[in-house]
Amino acid sequence: MWQSLDALILALPADAALKLVVFALVLARFAGVLAAAPFFGAGAVPVRTKAWVAALLALCVLPLLPPPADAVLAWSRRLPGIAVLAASEFAIGYTFGLAVDLFFAAVQWAGQVLAQQAGLSLGDILDPLSGAGGSALAEFKYLIALGVFLGANLHLELVAVVGQSFELVPVGVTLQWDRVGELLVLGLGSTMWSLGLRIVLPVMLGILLVTVGLAFVSRAVPEINVFVFGFGLQALVCLWLLYLAVPFVVDLMREGIERMLWDARGLLAYVRGG
Repeated sequence: MWQSLDALILALPADAALKLVVFALVLARFAGVLAAAPFFGAGAVPVRTKAWVAALLALCVLPLLPPPADAVLAWSRRLPGIAVLAASEFAIGYTFGLAVDLFFAAVQWAGQVLAQQAGLSLGDILDPLSGAGGSALAEFKYLIALGVFLGANLHLELVAVVGQSFELVPVGVTLQWDRVGELLVLGLGSTMWSLGLRIVLPVMLGILLVTVGLAFVSRAVPEINVFVFGFGLQALVCLWLLYLAVPFVVDLMREGIERMLWDARGLLAYVRGG
C-alpha cells in the first residue's frame, strides 16, 4: 500500500503533488479539531461525518493559505515525511479542540461539586455523548455550555481561530512539542480551574449560608431536627440560585470558551517563537 502511494505521488506533476500534500495537511489539522472539540468529537458523531466536515473546511481554507513551510516543499514526494507533518498538523488542531473540551470539563466538575454539596448526587446518569457517568446537575451544566457553544456560534469562532492559525503557524512548521504538555497544564489547566471556580462559587456561597443558618437554628432550638428538612432545603436553595445565576453563567461560559481558544492560540505562538 505504501509503495503504491509513493508511486502515485511520484507520478503526479510537482505542482499537483504539492497541492495534494498541502490539502492533506490542512485536512489533518481540521481533523484534530473535530476529534477533540465538544459535540463534534463525541462518539455519537460518525467518523465519516467528521471526515467529510474536515474535508469541506480544508477546501474552504485552502485558497487563503500563506505559502507552506520549506519542509512541505522538501518532503512533498516522501511519504514518511508527509506522515510526520500530518501528525504535527493533527496535534495542532487537537490543541484547539482540547482547549474548548477542557472548559466543558470544568463546567462538568462545577456541576458535580454543586451536586455533592446540595445532596443531588445520589442518582448518577449516563451521558450518551461521552459515555461517562455523572450527576444530573453536572449534565445540566454541560448542556447549558453546549447550548451556549452552538447557540452563540462559538463553534464557528473555533473554526475561524483554527483558520487564523495557518497565518500564525503555516502548514508544515514544526513546533517544540516537548514544551506543549507543560504549557497545557500551566496555561490552559489553570484557566480551566479558575473558570470552574467562578461558575461554582456563587451557588456554593449560598449553600454555605444555608448550612450556617441551619447550624444556628439547631443551636437555638435543639428540639428541631435539622436533618429532616436540611437536605431538602439545601437542594431547593441550590436549584433556586442556579435559576437566578443562569444569565451570569451563560455570559461566563461564552467568555470562558473564547478565553480558552485565545489561550491555545497564544500557547502555539509561544511554542513556535520560543
